[in-house]
Amino acid sequence: MLADGPYRIGLNETQVGLVAPEGIQALLARVVGAHRAERLLVEGAMPEAREALRIGLVDELTDIDDVPARARAWLERLLHLPSMPMRETRAIARRDVVAALAPERIELERFVEQWSHPDTQAALRAMLARIGK
Repeated sequence: MLADGPYRIGLNETQVGLVAPEGIQALLARVVGAHRAERLLVEGAMPEAREALRIGLVDELTDIDDVPARARAWLERLLHLPSMPMRETRAIARRDVVAALAPERIELERFVEQWSHPDTQAALRAMLARIGK
């Protein structure tokens, strides 16, 4: 769920000189498909709310003031389902999510080290100059 309006969502790592970890890339591909995920990731694109809905990056748009209520309503619907089958079905459906988040697919140390790479530092300086900081 995302607030409707001038809001963006995505992974802009490339724009700031970083490489999104393999596991994170796999999660994006799971949601929007491999080809679209590659295009979004390589560009570091941050689609606006309506485009994010159109490509399946979010399931629903709502007024910003209604986001907490809509999220709560969705969670309450889940609470009314029989607990065991809902949990086990979700666990089966999300096995790939667990696998994508394995330490060897995230490589947190490598990701942290990237912040000091000259390309990353140059991209960050350029971004800060663009936004006037």
